[in-house]
Amino acid sequence: MVEVLVKLAKQYGKTVILAAHDPRVAVNTDRILRLEDGRLVGEVKPIDLERSTDVGVVEAGERSTALSELIKIKITNIEKEINEIEEKFKKSEVGIDAFYERVTKLKLMKEALTELLTSIGSS
Repeated sequence: MVEVLVKLAKQYGKTVILAAHDPRVAVNTDRILRLEDGRLVGEVKPIDLERSTDVGVVEAGERSTALSELIKIKITNIEKEINEIEEKFKKSEVGIDAFYERVTKLKLMKEALTELLTSIGSS
């Protein structure tokens, strides 16, 4: 679907803005703008994935970090969040519905990120 949007945008000289939480969708675009807490914190150009697995990311202070490293950091953060929500559930601080919903979303995101790491040749 994203490929169709990108093709049409190029064909008609239009810009398409797509909000995606799935990195498998995001890598099919021309640019990925990273937002955290509503603030722009970086930019990745997925076209560079074809050239190298060491894709530069522009962040505050012009620091360059490999895309694969950013993905690994996100996976680590997801694992920490899963552990935290499990602890809260064990202490009855979180109900079963909220626990199940959050853990399911986190595990799907972790799976997508792991798949993305594999597709760019990093693990």
